[in-house]
Amino acid sequence: MADHDLMILPLTCPGCSAPLQATPREVVYYCRLCRCAAELCGRETKPRSMLHAAGNGDLFLPFWVAPFSFQSAGVTVGTRGEFARFSGNILREGAGADSPSLLFLPAFSLQAPQVIRIGRQMTLRMPLLRGASQAPERIGEIEMAECDVEPMAEAVVVSALPEERRKSFSFMKEFRVTIGTPRLCTIPFLSRNRKCYSSELNLEF
Repeated sequence: MADHDLMILPLTCPGCSAPLQATPREVVYYCRLCRCAAELCGRETKPRSMLHAAGNGDLFLPFWVAPFSFQSAGVTVGTRGEFARFSGNILREGAGADSPSLLFLPAFSLQAPQVIRIGRQMTLRMPLLRGASQAPERIGEIEMAECDVEPMAEAVVVSALPEERRKSFSFMKEFRVTIGTPRLCTIPFLSRNRKCYSSELNLEF
C-alpha cells in the first residue's frame, strides 16, 4: 500500500475543538468538556445527538433505542400494549399502551449473548425515558454502531416471545422485525459490587 493511502485523523470535538479520548473499539466519542457526542464521518468528526435519561445512578450506560414492530402469521404488532400482550407482560399504568413499542440494545462493551439478554430485559420493561436536566460528565464507552442495531433486533425481540415460539412453528417461519431510526441514549445505573443496578427498572446485571 502506498504511503498516500494512509492517513492519521485527529479526533477533535466538533463542539469545542478539544481532543477526544477514545479506545480503539469506540465508535461514538464523548467530550467531557462540553458533554456532547461525536462520530467520525469520512475525514471529520460530526455531532451525534444523544438523550440523557433522568434517574438515580452514578454510571451512565449507552443504549440504542428504536421503535419497532414485528409481523408473523398475518399479525402486525407495533405498540407497547400489543407487545405487552404477546410477551405476557402487564403494562404499567400510564406507560402509553398506544405508543410505539421500543427496542433497547446496549451500546457498551458486551458479548453477543449478554447484548441479547440485557436487550430483552430492557425491551420487556420498555421504560419511558425522561430527559435529564444536565448531561453527565462521563458515560460508558460506545462500542456498538448504529448499523449493528438492525442485525441484532430480531434476536432480541424473538427472545422476548418464548410462548409464541413454543406454540407455533409458523410463528418463527414468518417472523419479521422492522425498526425505525435508532436513537442513542444514556440510562443511569448504580454501580455496586461490579454490577449495575436500577431500582426504577428493577434490573441488575
